[in-house]
Amino acid sequence: VIEGPPGTGKTQTILNIIANAIIYNKTVAVVSNNNSATDNVFEKLQSFGVEFIAAPLGKYDNRKEFINSKQCNYPDFNSYKYESTKLYKLRDEIVKLQNELKEMLNYKNKIAGLKSKLSALKIEQQYFNEFYKETYNYKLKVRNIKKLKSVQILKLWNECQVFSEQNKNISFLFKLKSILYYGVSDMAFLKNPISDIIPAFQNLYYVLKVGELENEIKSIDHKLNTFNFKVKQKELSNKSLVILKSSLYDKYIRKKERQKFNEDELWRESEKFNEEYPIILSTTYSLRNCLNKEYLYDYVIVDESSQVDLITGVLTLSCAKNAVIVGDLKQLPNVIPDKVKEIVKPISEHYNLSEGYKYESNSLLSSICSIIPNVPRTMLREHYRCHPKIIEFCNKKFYNNQLIVMTDDHNEKDVIKVYKTVAGNHARGHFNQRQVDIIKQIILPELKKDDGESEIGIISPYRKQTAAIQIDLSNDMEISTVHKFQGREKNDIIISTVDNEISEFTDNPNMLNVAVSRAKNRLRLVVSDNENNENTN
Repeated sequence: VIEGPPGTGKTQTILNIIANAIIYNKTVAVVSNNNSATDNVFEKLQSFGVEFIAAPLGKYDNRKEFINSKQCNYPDFNSYKYESTKLYKLRDEIVKLQNELKEMLNYKNKIAGLKSKLSALKIEQQYFNEFYKETYNYKLKVRNIKKLKSVQILKLWNECQVFSEQNKNISFLFKLKSILYYGVSDMAFLKNPISDIIPAFQNLYYVLKVGELENEIKSIDHKLNTFNFKVKQKELSNKSLVILKSSLYDKYIRKKERQKFNEDELWRESEKFNEEYPIILSTTYSLRNCLNKEYLYDYVIVDESSQVDLITGVLTLSCAKNAVIVGDLKQLPNVIPDKVKEIVKPISEHYNLSEGYKYESNSLLSSICSIIPNVPRTMLREHYRCHPKIIEFCNKKFYNNQLIVMTDDHNEKDVIKVYKTVAGNHARGHFNQRQVDIIKQIILPELKKDDGESEIGIISPYRKQTAAIQIDLSNDMEISTVHKFQGREKNDIIISTVDNEISEFTDNPNMLNVAVSRAKNRLRLVVSDNENNENTN
């Protein structure tokens, strides 16, 4: 299982798995619940010039189209040839590059974590300073702080807090320890009331901690700039592509002309077809019908597996010697209609099925994680899509701070902005004209004024709302429900919540995670002014 939160490079990971499988002369089927995910994989293969090894099959019409018009000839393999003696040297160079990049990636991960801490600390410091200046003697400072560390001040602050809670004055022993152990030699400062000393220590802690984080970031930045990470990454990619193409040269060069297959031969000569096209692209529903029903692929990769229902997922697994399940339990699961649930639920109860086997309450991903709790799991942690302020919401709210944000914050203004409608019951069922008006009259002009070329998407939990927005606005932007927008992204996203009082449906954490993480640069949220909404996600 590969857990892939939003923007963490699931497609690139799938391509890497495919490349390694092909080098070892294995067959791969890549499937999803719809064609958009597999189309994305095919487009990436095209960009590397190796799409001739893939067959987009799936449903009958797609198979027929491939047989009739998409079987391609071999490329010119002369450019794929690489001397075997040079390959050994190239592999050594790749291993060296991998080790260097791994070390530098650790630095990038560390600096991303430091930047996240610094951003949060600065916000905290800003609010504290406003409170400090209004409430305490903000002119009170500790002198000679050059050698002080934030951790020392934190300990002093905590000890002073204990004195304060016990209604005691600072002891002579504490003053002596401050001078000899912590290095705070400003006796005049320590003579002040404890009610002034505590906030002064707190203020000093922020000053020192911010400085320490900035210095550490600066030091790591220097190492990364000297290394030139992106150039080395590109070099690794190019050299790895040489290895892949060299293996394809060895695989195909003895074949003078590519065999053309008819529909019957997909079934009768499945092994021969898969030897010719080692990558098969399909939906989960159709994979079993692409080639002979008894045929097994070395690897089946299921993308967006949280959206794959249990029945088609099991059909897919029946074609696999090994399976790689890619998805995210914190994004939207597959939608099972209520009528289907009513039919299936009594069957689950009759056979006393354990939770992981129940069709009505599982996706393929949730079922596997439930049935095989010790299944090998890898989480993709580096996030490359959204502005840090946007993805940090999801990171803290849903991912327990496990994501490492690799995008940069350049102090852009109004990355996230909330628009509240005036108080009142403006929603009529699943439609809210007042929110449509705010989007049309206020939000869109503001976004287009700042960046007229930006890609904008408008999403809502409800179809009625998106239909109304589509009628009211021009068609130069994508307008869709959150469910349909999963797997897509836009520079700017506007979310219309519709509800007067946020419902359980709209407040669903998976829904919110998907909605927020569609925005790369700017996020706009439209909500109704209702005090009951303050306690929602």
